[in-house]
Amino acid sequence: MEIARRSNGCPRAIKKSIAVAAGVTLVALSALTAPPGVSGAGRYAAPVTSSYGTDPLQTVTLYPAGARLAILVHGGGFRSSAMDASHLAPEAKDLQKAGITAAIVNYRDDAAAPAFPNEVDDVVAGARAAMALTGATRVSLIGGSSGGTLASLAAESLGTQASSVFPLSGTEDLPGALAYWTAVGGKLGSLHIGNITTALGGADPALYSPAALVSSALAGQTWYVYNSATEVQPVSQADAMTAALTAQGVPVTETIVPGHGHAWAYWKAIRAQVIAAVLA
Repeated sequence: MEIARRSNGCPRAIKKSIAVAAGVTLVALSALTAPPGVSGAGRYAAPVTSSYGTDPLQTVTLYPAGARLAILVHGGGFRSSAMDASHLAPEAKDLQKAGITAAIVNYRDDAAAPAFPNEVDDVVAGARAAMALTGATRVSLIGGSSGGTLASLAAESLGTQASSVFPLSGTEDLPGALAYWTAVGGKLGSLHIGNITTALGGADPALYSPAALVSSALAGQTWYVYNSATEVQPVSQADAMTAALTAQGVPVTETIVPGHGHAWAYWKAIRAQVIAAVLA
C-alpha cells in the first residue's frame, strides 16, 4: 500500500491508591505485575482499570508492558461511555505486544458539561495518573477522530511531558471545520456542527483549536498527523495542523493514508509506523 508522507525535516507493582494531584486519587487498583516482555510464551499482563476522578467515566485502563507509555483516546463526537473506551482494547494489545505500556484514558461525556475544557482536562489528568502508576516521565498520545482533537490539546497542555503525538483524523482547526461543515450542509453538516458547538458550550472555537494553540514550546515533542485521502474528515484539517507545527519549528510528519477509512479504521495500515515512532 502506498502511503503519502510529508515531513518538515526536523530531527527527530502497585496495589494501593496513589494520590497524583490535589483532589485526584487513583482507586481500586489490583497489583500490576512486572513488564512481561515482548517475546516468549506470548503471555501479557492483564489490563487493570483505575479511577482518576469521581465521575464513573474518569478511568484509565493500563495494559502493562515496557517502560514506554502510550495514551489512547477514543473518539465519538465528544460523547463518551465505558463501551467507547473498551473499543480500543485491540489497539492497546497491539502496543502491549510490542513492549509498550498502553493506557486507555476515558473521559466525561459532554452531555453533562462541555467537552472544552472538561474532556481535555480529563485526558491530561488520566495521562498523569498513568504516569504515576508506571513511573513514566513522558508519554505518547494517540487519539482518533474527536479523540485526536483531545489528544492534540492534551499534548499542548502537557508540554515537555509529552514526547510524541499521533492525531488520527482529528479536527485540528475548529473555525475551519465549522466553515467547512456549514458549506457541506444537510444532515452530515448539521451533525458535525452540532458535535463541535455542543463541545464548545458557547466558547470561542479559536480558544480550543489545536492548530491555533501551537507554540515553539512544543519543539521538544514530535508529531505524526494522520488522515485518509477521501474520508469524512477533510485533509485540510491535517494540513492546518502540519502548517502550524512547521511554522513553530515543531517536528512533524503528515501521513495521508489511501482510501476513506476514518481514524482508528486505518490503524492496521499505520500500526508499524506508530509503534516504531513510540519506541524511537
